[in-house]
Amino acid sequence: MIAGADERAVPEASLETPRLADEESELHRCLAGRFPSLRGIRRAAFGGQTSFRLEVLTLELGAAGEVKLLLKDFGASRLPKDDLPSRRNRELRVYRDLLAGGGLGTAEYHGAIWDEARGRFWLLLELVDGVELRSLGFEDWVRSAAWLGRLHGRFARAGEALEASDFLVRHDAGFFHAQAEQASRAAATYPLELREPVLAVTRRYSRAVEVLVGGPRTLVHGSYRPQNILVDRAARPPRVLAVDWELSALGSPLYDFAFLSDRFRGGELDDLWGAYREEAVARGLPLPERGQMEPLLDCFRLHKVLKSIGDSVALKFEERVVRKLVTRAAEIGTALPF
Repeated sequence: MIAGADERAVPEASLETPRLADEESELHRCLAGRFPSLRGIRRAAFGGQTSFRLEVLTLELGAAGEVKLLLKDFGASRLPKDDLPSRRNRELRVYRDLLAGGGLGTAEYHGAIWDEARGRFWLLLELVDGVELRSLGFEDWVRSAAWLGRLHGRFARAGEALEASDFLVRHDAGFFHAQAEQASRAAATYPLELREPVLAVTRRYSRAVEVLVGGPRTLVHGSYRPQNILVDRAARPPRVLAVDWELSALGSPLYDFAFLSDRFRGGELDDLWGAYREEAVARGLPLPERGQMEPLLDCFRLHKVLKSIGDSVALKFEERVVRKLVTRAAEIGTALPF
């Protein structure tokens, strides 16, 4: 996650881990090539609840002034994370190898300190003064849909590079079937009146996998939720960027659009799809017309809900949340055309 405009750095003294001299030296070595006039680094903890520890680095550049960066520490996670080594490597490689220089407005990559022996996994990025999409109005949701179309269209033309990027998750049949199995395991711990609807839905979901793996493939963010999308409204035009790429994948573009559009129907969904499709098609990504899109989108919406059900035990969801998820899964599953 990159800084939101409503969050503040807190004083250096409140850092949970002591600042060590070798950390300072390592940061200087990593950043000196990009910032030759670097004279000093001030460090402060990033204020806000995030999965990984974050710091704000203020680089003192003499006559050139100051530059602020974000340090994301992948050494440990506050929340349960499966396969943390793959997640942190994936985010590093996406920023460094795929997004850098892509002209998409994502946070600029400024380096990384990756030291297995000391358990130090630091990603250094541009600090963006953006606001999370979930705090903004619908016009910014439309902007975020258009940005997603540009991302997907840009990488739909990079098939060979994506195929060679073995760090990306593969959204293949095995991936989607594994999600159904995880949801079934979670449901086994539910009361009977919640368990049976989940098992019924997973059977229908299995028939949807062919849809989930069909169509064109591109770079997928993997968790294109409003809390992972920032908008810098002070920029002209407003700058949209996705953060937290640890679940990025090679797969269907509808995967991300389903996450973004989940709460919308009717005219608002039309607006989101129109903005997204216009940008993607302009870059050569073939997408269905509006009338053909929604049955396909429901398959991805069902996957999204089953993913939440699968995570419900590890993340200790309250029963009211679980009931809401089960009801939603049953509604979508019943509407599927098979």
